Order: sequence, then C-alpha cells, then structure tokens
Amino acid sequence: MINDRKGVAAMTLKHMRIFKEVCVQESITRAAEQLGMAQPAVSVIIREMEEHYRVKLFERLNRRLYITDVGKVLLQYADTIIRQFEEAENLIHSSAYVSTLRIGANISLGLSVLPAILEEYGKRYPKVIITSMINNSDYIEKKLVQNEIDLAIVDHMASNTNFKGEYLMEDKMVAACSKSHGGQPGGEITLEQLAKEKLLLREKGSGLRSTVDSAFDLYGLVPNIVMESISTNVLLQAAAHNLGILVIPERSLERSGYKDVLVKMAILDADLRRKYYAIYNHNKYVTPDMTNFMELTHEILQQL
Repeated sequence: MINDRKGVAAMTLKHMRIFKEVCVQESITRAAEQLGMAQPAVSVIIREMEEHYRVKLFERLNRRLYITDVGKVLLQYADTIIRQFEEAENLIHSSAYVSTLRIGANISLGLSVLPAILEEYGKRYPKVIITSMINNSDYIEKKLVQNEIDLAIVDHMASNTNFKGEYLMEDKMVAACSKSHGGQPGGEITLEQLAKEKLLLREKGSGLRSTVDSAFDLYGLVPNIVMESISTNVLLQAAAHNLGILVIPERSLERSGYKDVLVKMAILDADLRRKYYAIYNHNKYVTPDMTNFMELTHEILQQL
C-alpha cells in the first residue's frame, strides 16, 4: 500500500470506484458482492478513505449506511475522476487518438537529414504530430533539460549525466574551398596547414566546432578563424566566394548544392569524426513514438 503521509494510505482510482459502489448500493455487503470482493476488504478501503480525508463519509444507523454531506461532495468528484479516466482510456486506445512528438536537432543535421527523416516518419506514422526545433547543440540540450523537447538528434554525446544516448552513426569531416583557392579534387591538407589558412567555422557551442577546437588544442595549434556562423549555408557561400576554407561533415557537403562548386580535401593527421546520437532525459519514459523515430533515423542515416 502506498502512503502519502505516515500511516495514511494514498488515494487511488480503486478507492474511488469502491467508494462509488458503496454509495450506489448503500451497503458495504452488497457493494462487496457487486465488486467480487470480500466484505472486510471493502470496509478497509472505506476506513482508509475516511482516515485520509479525516472526515466521516457515512453514518451507520440501524445497520444502514447513510452518506454524509461531505461524502456527497466526494462522490461528485469520484464520478468525475472515474469518468475522465475511462474517457482517457477509450481515447488513447481508439483510432482517433493523435500523439505528439517534439524533436530537436543541431543545425548540421537539421539542415541535411532531418527533413528526409520527418517526411518518411510522417508517411509511416500519420497519426503522430511532430514539432521540430533546429539550433546548435548547446541550445538543444538546454531544451531537453527544460523538457521542451522529447528527443534530440545531435553530433556528439552530451556530457550531461542526466541524458541517455543511442548511437546512430558517424561521419568524417573534410576541408572545402573554392577551385580558385588552389585546392585539387581529391587533395589533402594537414591540420597544421589548415590552422594557417583563413578558416570558416561554425559558432562555439555547436558540436562541429567542439570537435574542430579539440583537434587544434590537442596539437597545440591556434587556428586563423576569419568567419563564424550558425548557418552552414552561409559558410558554404563564403567558401564558394573564396573567403577561406570551410571544415564541414562530408555528408553535409555532398548533400549541399555546393559539392560541384567546392573542392573537397581530406584532413590528415587528425581523426575528425563526428558521432551522431539520439539523446533524451534519463528519467523520461521512452514512448513507442520515440523508439520508432530513433529506429527510422538510424535507418536513414545508414543509407546516406
């Protein structure tokens, strides 16, 4: 038995249903018969309710039960509670029920693959309403903490120990520059050479930037950053206009409209890879909708 204060039972739907039946039958014995329970068990439930509310729900006169005024008030609420519970049960189990799933994604994934995932999910699960939020990884993680989104697709495993993560896939990063910059298709560039170039990078707080900064820090290099942006598309345009070299996930470059405009170069002596995860609060109930979304995301990412 669950207690809400020391020695006093907490109220449950079972209490309300038994109380209502006693009111209808005006007898604990007849209520027990209707409910298929032993009479002492019904008596215990009524006693627990009276102890919980600290009132008398029935007067016992001449072997009959008479509901008190406060009992009549509680009966109105019991009727409402039971009816609303049954309505919720019927709705959720009916074909009319529509659930909502709130998704977050960092900017790279949000611009490159999230639209395809949302489109396919909508086809497979048309009764699920999806809302999505795209921003940098730090912002998305804050929204998870605040329970404003249910699930996030990001490019690194969050350090927050309150998150659980499901590994999805990994992608390597490449350098990209305009053809007039002098890069050759299939070319290579070292991390030290890259640090001396004019660099076009995502803003601090993004998963991509964290990966790049960590690589430069590891080798004791100070990069020459000439442009930062929350928009990968802005950085792609800047690279196309020969304003510098862009560091970008290979899949993002391939799916952009600039893959034939920019020259892709492999980055040597540094393992610049991003691992993609689906993350959510560790104490959050993982709904079937969330599970379906994670499985579909993994499926689509593997096809890219």
